[in-house]
Amino acid sequence: MDKKQIMIFLSMLLCFKSIACLTFASQLIEKTLDNDSRFYLFNFKFVNNSDKKIKILSVENSCSCIVADLNKKIYSPMETGVIEGRFMWSGEGYYERKITV
Repeated sequence: MDKKQIMIFLSMLLCFKSIACLTFASQLIEKTLDNDSRFYLFNFKFVNNSDKKIKILSVENSCSCIVADLNKKIYSPMETGVIEGRFMWSGEGYYERKITV
């Protein structure tokens, strides 16, 4: 049986003491999928570990094969959130994609 391998990275700006900070549970997803699958649903969970509200300005995808977004943009201190997405492909092979917050 043929397989597909995908790797989805989450990249973000560095956190400094003077600005708000998001802490992600994971920043990398690696999966091997059957060729029968045409899409893969994923998520990146996070928490605002600062003492200030933060606003996420954008979630940018590295290609049109990924659709990822937030359900809201502003997070209070210690509030959790999730970036949910869908990776779609055709054909076999190794895929490496990036999402930038």
